[in-house]
Amino acid sequence: MKFNKIICLIICIAMLICTTACRKISGDLSSVYSDVSTITEVYHEITVDESSDNTTTNETTQNSNTSTTSSTPSSIEGEPVKKEDKFGFNTLKSVDYSCVKDIPMGDAEYKVEGVITDKGSNISYMAEILCDTSGITVDDFNITVPYEFRKNNKSVTLTARHRPTGVSIDFTITFDSWKLIFEDEFNGTKINTKYWDFSPNYYRDKGYANTWKDEYTFVDGNGHLVSRAYATGETNDEGKPICYSGALWSKDLFESSYGYYEVSAKLHHNTGMWGAFWLVTGDMDEPDNCPNDNSGVNGAELDIFESLYNYGGVSHAVHWDGWSGYTKSMPHQGYVTDINTYDNKFHTFALRWSPTEYVFLVDGNVTLRTDAGGICNQPGYINITTECGTWADDFTLKKGEYSDMLIDYVRVYTTDSDF
Repeated sequence: MKFNKIICLIICIAMLICTTACRKISGDLSSVYSDVSTITEVYHEITVDESSDNTTTNETTQNSNTSTTSSTPSSIEGEPVKKEDKFGFNTLKSVDYSCVKDIPMGDAEYKVEGVITDKGSNISYMAEILCDTSGITVDDFNITVPYEFRKNNKSVTLTARHRPTGVSIDFTITFDSWKLIFEDEFNGTKINTKYWDFSPNYYRDKGYANTWKDEYTFVDGNGHLVSRAYATGETNDEGKPICYSGALWSKDLFESSYGYYEVSAKLHHNTGMWGAFWLVTGDMDEPDNCPNDNSGVNGAELDIFESLYNYGGVSHAVHWDGWSGYTKSMPHQGYVTDINTYDNKFHTFALRWSPTEYVFLVDGNVTLRTDAGGICNQPGYINITTECGTWADDFTLKKGEYSDMLIDYVRVYTTDSDF
């Protein structure tokens, strides 16, 4: 065994000489002392147990572990630098994401807002989002889930990964489950009186002498509801054109709150008028009792669209605190899109009304999201109307002429996640 000891000692000295030479070249003397200590310990292990047949195996294993540890960045004391010392965390705790769009018959879109560590910090700037599920698109922190996937699945699981360390966490996005609670395709030749009633024949002074009349809203027999503007060719004492238009509502027949409201419509192609699909909710319908409290929580008017041919787009708006003419201020949030929907084709206009925001959409694309006035928590009814007024520019229809807005369908969905 003395011969074996001599051989081992020679090997250790050779290793020391080689290591010292390399370290001197790089100038890292502290590492040389560490290597000398390591080799001495190995030789000590050899000389302690001369009878063991596993001496060589034990030495090799210990030396391998030491090499792995020394490749990790070390502190002055020679201890490994722990991950939390450099990045401030041990593990990832959660992923925060927001819903950009989740609608009944379209793709869903989500955005990752934060990747949260066990220490509470957001390290998303050093993270990436991964998904192995076929069909799911991940573009940086934006996630798109096709409708075809959502039809057959309730959720999808993705991975958030910290790039520098490879530490990751799985997170699951659960889709809204939609239930159709109202639908009218306007088949047949008559308005469905279970769903709709004619709005009162109000005089609508919006700059022109316009009156709502029942006969200007009807079903055409081709699967469409017609909302018409008609020119009499006459003017009133103030010189305003006298015209009639149609208006329909679901008041006391169908009223609801949170959900998804969608209409398919072909719009008016004339100035001086606009078609509209809108909701009246809560105490907004009680102008004498509607408090002027700068809040729409108890009631609001939600204009899903008002068509403005002169502007080239449609208007979305939220109104609260009652209507003008009742000493109310009627504050509002409005927006006119730049999307051309005046191409003589049907387009969809929708509102996603949730407990936290209003999201307006045109053809399935988000055009406005707002929580202006506070989100109303009271149910309301649907209106389909045509108005004539100076907001829509000059009234150009001649005597006996008319303009029609066609409605293909109205649908309302709800989801249990709102309640």
